[in-house]
Amino acid sequence: MTAFRVTTFTQARYLSLAFLERPQHGTDYLDQHLGHERGYYEWARDGKTFPLIDRTFQWLEAGIFIALAVLAGGACYWWVTRRAA
Repeated sequence: MTAFRVTTFTQARYLSLAFLERPQHGTDYLDQHLGHERGYYEWARDGKTFPLIDRTFQWLEAGIFIALAVLAGGACYWWVTRRAA
């Protein structure tokens, strides 16, 4: 099973996935994807507004930072309770 995993990983490394990179939309892959989708939405909506889609983009953009804050808070709580014991 290990040989299969190594072979699969080696083959995956040589696949060209450059078409997925969109550096003009962000620094990391998630930002690039969200930026690309937002650009498509701005182009496709043609001046109309769709509140559900707007709120979804806002939630996705804010959700990343909220998740990081919760993760940092959990790490701090774990660190403080571990030191106290």
